[in-house]
Amino acid sequence: MRSRHMDLLAGALACVPFAILYFRGVQRSIGSGDSADLVIAAYTLGIPHPTGYPLYTWLGKLFSLLPFGGVALRVTLMSPVFAVGTLFLLFRITMTEIGRVRPGRSVAYAGGVAAVALLGGSRPFWHSAEIAEVYTLNAFCVTAVVWLYMGWLRTGSMKHLYLSSLALGISLGTHMSNASLVPLFLGLTVLVEKRLKPLVTCAALWFAGASQYLYLLIRASRTLTYLNPQARFFERLPWTGTDSALRNWLWFITGARWHEASMTTPSEALAKLHNLGGWILRGYEVPGLVLFGLGVPIYLVLGRKRRQGILFLGVMALQFIYYLAYRQSLPGMILPFFGLWSPITDSRIKVFPLPVGPRRK
Repeated sequence: MRSRHMDLLAGALACVPFAILYFRGVQRSIGSGDSADLVIAAYTLGIPHPTGYPLYTWLGKLFSLLPFGGVALRVTLMSPVFAVGTLFLLFRITMTEIGRVRPGRSVAYAGGVAAVALLGGSRPFWHSAEIAEVYTLNAFCVTAVVWLYMGWLRTGSMKHLYLSSLALGISLGTHMSNASLVPLFLGLTVLVEKRLKPLVTCAALWFAGASQYLYLLIRASRTLTYLNPQARFFERLPWTGTDSALRNWLWFITGARWHEASMTTPSEALAKLHNLGGWILRGYEVPGLVLFGLGVPIYLVLGRKRRQGILFLGVMALQFIYYLAYRQSLPGMILPFFGLWSPITDSRIKVFPLPVGPRRK
């Protein structure tokens, strides 16, 4: 119990410097574009631009009730709060992974601090932590899903599996791109869990989490203070050409508006691939680029038979594919921080000459 408290304290201390920096730099007035859209929707419990982001709207409403500052500041405070939460979970994940293969708390703590520093100090993440946007909340949700799922792989506890399924469904309320994670988690679960009942339970929990989008259909049926024009589901919309509320709602929540922006040509994808190294270098500086480059091969070579390795690489690969497929995406939208989970990952590759404790029997 004492060691667990020490782990929690170490994670909190690693996040404190970034918490101070984020809260000092947070935007205090209403921004423009999507930021203004999200703040107004949260405050009025309205419906912002597609895909609607119900989870962000609900949490934003709770933050708007804080007893200090203006509405814009209160809602924007979500971003640094969930940015720090993401860093804390990242510390725990990194420390746990390193502890599984390299006994010795000093090494595990060093790896956790390195991962927190690289993600927390990266430009896209830092920028997202200071404005009203969905990205830090989404990073927190995805990291929480992976943390819970990893707990199931590590302990076999069905509670962790079911909670991760529910969390994955809920995470759609921050970014619909998380739906791409479903086949990965489903496939890995089928490989590990051969029984049908747990799979059915996982699917039911995922749909329960995703059912939050029904809120948009119900909410749009009433008179709202703030309603995105494309969320007038009960009218004939010029974008869909139909007066079917159900079809208009499906068009809205599936992000059909963005499909044209997702039709990246092979030449555009190659150009983005060519620029990826530059983006990582500008966002994470040289240490991040080096560790990102080391971490992926290490997991490919040493983690290919480990379920956690498949999980991490799969999530990273899906984010990478989304980055290539979406014309407007930047590393700040789909953050490539999963590659940072593997620094100092195995004692057989002594990337850092850090002291190692006695190996467990």
